[in-house]
Amino acid sequence: MDLQYVDVPNIHTNTPVGMDFVKALSDCEDLELFNNGVIHILIDNHWQYWSFWSRVFVGLPLSIHLLVFWYWSNIVLVNIKTDPDRF
Repeated sequence: MDLQYVDVPNIHTNTPVGMDFVKALSDCEDLELFNNGVIHILIDNHWQYWSFWSRVFVGLPLSIHLLVFWYWSNIVLVNIKTDPDRF
């Protein structure tokens, strides 16, 4: 018999029970467990929640950093010698 669905309440949501399950799953050293389709479904479900936050806390600061670096290297450093009072 194959396990197709998990019949545990709140295991797929961001509740303390669900987060404890994901933490236990992340600490698990049995890699064969990740071949199970149910684990794929649960990871995909949690990734939908965390992908937004990873974009906000990783992607947005990185984009701002690159924009400031581009401005500094292409605008300020090029013009600082010709017009130092402006910069």
